[in-house]
Amino acid sequence: MNYKTIIAAAFAAIAVSFGANAQETASAKSAKTENQFSNWYVLVQGGPNYHCAERTLTDSDFKKADAIGGTFSVAAGRNFDNLWGARLHVLAGNTRGNVTEAYNFGHFGIYAEATFNVANAFRDKEEGVKPFNAYVLAGPGITHSKHGTFFGVNAGVQFSYTVANNLDINLELSLDATSDKFNGVDYKVATDGHINTLIGLRYSFGN
Repeated sequence: MNYKTIIAAAFAAIAVSFGANAQETASAKSAKTENQFSNWYVLVQGGPNYHCAERTLTDSDFKKADAIGGTFSVAAGRNFDNLWGARLHVLAGNTRGNVTEAYNFGHFGIYAEATFNVANAFRDKEEGVKPFNAYVLAGPGITHSKHGTFFGVNAGVQFSYTVANNLDINLELSLDATSDKFNGVDYKVATDGHINTLIGLRYSFGN
């Protein structure tokens, strides 16, 4: 073997070594990026709700303030990647729709919801996690009041901003919809439900 062959073999070995190292670095970077987005979290929120029903939406003489109640919300969920996630969500509160006791009662609902990070859909994944995020969410569940238990759906948007390590502050706007019989009066309209305006905190585990 002459010196030219030896030099060529050396350069080939170096090239292979650099290529393998670059591939390993890229794979490690990709895995790190994926891990940044994948995490479990818990969420606690609260705020006012507006009861959407027959009189509250259609009666011009109805005082809108009489339909404002309160909602408390807790959720546990997981972000699978930079876009998709899921959460188990419990909404509980008081429903108001009239000055009479018949239309004022407690309620709660349990929903299995999918979440989609709209902000990340317009970002390069390699940029990593950003402090501001916006989500759309929706999912089926059940809702219960003193008038019965009914199938329901919750859907909305959430805006999130990181204020400390693993801690975000959230603003969530949602509509939970269920049977027209939810408030005990069936007017043959499509649904009853609530518009919820919630502010709270999210704590993410890991990363």
